[in-house]
Amino acid sequence: CGVGLCISLFDIIEIIDRSISSKDGSACSEVRFRCAVFRPFQNEILIGKVKRCTQEGIQISLGFFDDIVAPSALLPHPSRFVQEEQAWVWDYQPDDEEESHKLFFDVGEDIRFAVADDHFTDVSPLAPTVATKT
Repeated sequence: CGVGLCISLFDIIEIIDRSISSKDGSACSEVRFRCAVFRPFQNEILIGKVKRCTQEGIQISLGFFDDIVAPSALLPHPSRFVQEEQAWVWDYQPDDEEESHKLFFDVGEDIRFAVADDHFTDVSPLAPTVATKT
């Protein structure tokens, strides 16, 4: 339903319309509740830690959420992947200096990033399957 990532259930307000399925015995209830949700807005600046670097980009962890990916196309220009180091390097060139500075995106280090887009996948639980004898 596009809410975001539910971090914590705060409280249950109401349980409505309880039922038990005659097919598989699963219990179903409509529940009204309040929860804390993580849903950053576009261009929001967040701070995370570099979890992993691949040629495709950088995987970032917020501690409670590890599925953030900064694709190579959105890394600062010019950046390049160094295979031997398994790290991305930004060749930062200040306007007032002739030499560039190699800034490594090392695993475990803090990284500030802007949210370009979000995509949360609904992972609702599936009903249990009923075993049948053959």
